[in-house]
Amino acid sequence: MAHRPVNTDADLYESPEIWDQSIARGQQNLLSALHAFWPANVRDVLDVGCGDGKITHEIARLTGAAITGLDSSAEALSRLKLRAVLGDAARLPFPDGTFDLVMSTDTLEHLNESVHVAAWQEMFRVARDYVVVAVPFREELLEATARCTACQKTYHVNWHQRSYDLPDFPGRARNGWALAAMVLSGGPGRRCSGKRSSTGAPC
Repeated sequence: MAHRPVNTDADLYESPEIWDQSIARGQQNLLSALHAFWPANVRDVLDVGCGDGKITHEIARLTGAAITGLDSSAEALSRLKLRAVLGDAARLPFPDGTFDLVMSTDTLEHLNESVHVAAWQEMFRVARDYVVVAVPFREELLEATARCTACQKTYHVNWHQRSYDLPDFPGRARNGWALAAMVLSGGPGRRCSGKRSSTGAPC
């Protein structure tokens, strides 16, 4: 069987094989944590980097929230059964304060540095009350690095580009926001939530 090598992020995320997988145990644990800590009275939600919606669909079902999924992969969005927007996390196509809550799960660790910085700013810009992110916690990137036999380059097996630790989160919030909670769920996965008060002052 011939195999076409993956040369770019676009090749990777437009590959059906990436999305033709069942929900993983870690995702199920994350889903339980999100549901347990879901704020009350949240109606309009944006999921940045929603992928094919494995988590997005369940959160919508469990909470009744109206969720818009945004992703850069048309292949992933073709599987989403909610409102889908093809877009860039660094340039979210929405006005300021459009959503009660903006979430991003298992996405930020995949972004290159310039997109990563812009994505954090954009999520806070389009959120009214909450920003919730889920990323790997204290991941040892070298332990999951492999060498391609064809090109000899090294890659993280899940294409992660950074690791996160406790000091990485408080400084991400924009002015008027404050870190409200950090929750460990299902092993090495730190969950970080930012909350804004009704006056715009830190909670």
